[in-house]
Amino acid sequence: MMSTLFMGLELGERDLARELVDLILSRPTEEQELSFQVLCALFRQLDRRKQPSERARKTHDSPTR
Repeated sequence: MMSTLFMGLELGERDLARELVDLILSRPTEEQELSFQVLCALFRQLDRRKQPSERARKTHDSPTR
């Protein structure tokens, strides 16, 4: 929305979260719901990819007995 654009120009920085919300809110309700589902699926996939490396790091960093 324009307020996000002007705020970014005034502050000299971008608020990506606000830009994303503005983008989603500019779409019809059905597309808003779909975008939420897509983002949830994306974050679930990112979490799954992170888990093996986090387990390896925890195992590697844990003290041996």
